[in-house]
Amino acid sequence: MAHRKLLNNLVKSSKKSNSKSAILAFKNHTKNIINKSPQRLLTSNDQKYSKLEEIGINICYEIIFNEDLMKMSARDFIEELLYKNLNVRGIVVGFDYRFGHKASGDIHLLREICDELGISLVIIDEVIINENIVSSTLIRKLIEDGNVEDVKDYLGSDFKISGKIIHGKKLGTKMGIPTANIAIDTNYVIPKFGVYDTTIIIDGVEHKAATNVGKNPSVENSGLRIESHIIDFNEDIYDKKIELVLHKFVRDELKFDTVEDLFSQMSKDVELIRNNSIAKNI
Repeated sequence: MAHRKLLNNLVKSSKKSNSKSAILAFKNHTKNIINKSPQRLLTSNDQKYSKLEEIGINICYEIIFNEDLMKMSARDFIEELLYKNLNVRGIVVGFDYRFGHKASGDIHLLREICDELGISLVIIDEVIINENIVSSTLIRKLIEDGNVEDVKDYLGSDFKISGKIIHGKKLGTKMGIPTANIAIDTNYVIPKFGVYDTTIIIDGVEHKAATNVGKNPSVENSGLRIESHIIDFNEDIYDKKIELVLHKFVRDELKFDTVEDLFSQMSKDVELIRNNSIAKNI
């Protein structure tokens, strides 16, 4: 919601000044370089571009965040990169915006530089929902804790994972509860392991689904697996691109003594979601 408020203000400001609205984004997350570790993401590039287009952003500049950019001074970032190279004449940022080497630049320095260069500046106040300041960190924590039902309040939409359907062991098919194995295409934030009430979108059509996120400890305790049983659905969808919408956490991932016990519980999960899904209109 905070990003949406900022972007809406950007579009409004650009129309008022009869100019193009543009965002500057890094192709790679800054923490990938600074902390030398991959940062889990809330959206894929395709999801991000779709949202930007929906809001009305005209241009998306993407640059690689590298050692040179990391060492660029705060003043050079604004004067050289934005003002001279990209011809920026108006800036919209959040209240806690930091920029430049070691995040040395803040909104006070930004205002000073903008005044010197004649750049218009709009600073967006924090967005507070349920007494919480909306931030990516807060949203990531909600997802990691399994509180996906609350994510919509802060993100403005449900948490969605995109990927492709791949072949699995077909154990579910043999037991009468076939599951679609999803290979995710982005380094997403990983939800708490367990079963979720979900919607799976295939070729633009929404279907109710019971989805397990975890390591499948009852079968092989493998690496991360995302498997969905699509309710009342029996079509060949291998290699299809899909989008998985997480509505609500149902239960923790459990280890069962037998495969039969596992699928007995899966049957209960499916019926619970079939009858009580948040996505009742599907």
